[in-house]
Amino acid sequence: MVIIVCIFALFLAIPGCREDQERVDSFLMKYEKGMERESFFKTLKTSLKQKNFVVFIIMYVFYQSMASLLGASIPYLVRYVYRMEASAVGLVMVGFLLGSFISIPLWMFIAQKTNNNRKTIRSAAVVITIFTTPLFFIEDYFILIIATTLWGIGLGGFWVMLGPIFADVIDESVVSTGKREEGVYNGILTFFARMSIILQAITIAIVHTLTGFVEGAETQSATAIFGIRLHFGLIPMIFMLISTIVLWKYYDLTPEKVKILKEKLEQLGL
Repeated sequence: MVIIVCIFALFLAIPGCREDQERVDSFLMKYEKGMERESFFKTLKTSLKQKNFVVFIIMYVFYQSMASLLGASIPYLVRYVYRMEASAVGLVMVGFLLGSFISIPLWMFIAQKTNNNRKTIRSAAVVITIFTTPLFFIEDYFILIIATTLWGIGLGGFWVMLGPIFADVIDESVVSTGKREEGVYNGILTFFARMSIILQAITIAIVHTLTGFVEGAETQSATAIFGIRLHFGLIPMIFMLISTIVLWKYYDLTPEKVKILKEKLEQLGL
């Protein structure tokens, strides 16, 4: 099923990945001139000196940790808190996706209307943080589905804005270094993003150990159930709150700065 979906998505993506001839010629011309290539570690060192790239990495790691923790927690929640069959996980996931897809046109409209990527992703981060908090308290399964749908509204905003925000960060790096190295920067981001998987696993392991979760048991103690609620609602909210605070306080690529970056890129021919 994954292969089928990925192949279908790949063909849908081809038109968007195709570069115009002018950009292709520009790349080939610079490549043939023998642009100086630096090692990965040297590029890593340079990239970590760029404040907005580091801010983006921190924001992205905690966002991914929040999303990973929520996804990993749902089966525990359905089985031990709501005492339902595994199929009940599906409706919760539908809530996440439904809210996300419905909200994408809205966030696109907001982004285009304000022409302010920084403000738009900040707003999406606040929405996610607010709607993650109630997940800790919800007792009813059907109310949970409604809550996850609302949570998905914020997620849709993040999906829409991550690309434009990262593009602005890359433009800043190009102006700073005089080189286009998006591939290396993507690799660095992916490397750090894998920390979210580790953070998710460590979080669940620590919470289950401290709250007395019994692996494979049909039922769990009240303390263990409280622990499940912790790693489904409260801890993801804390992760997202950290992401929001870092983004709000330290990310400084305003529309004015982005405009100046684009003008400098035009002058550099990059």
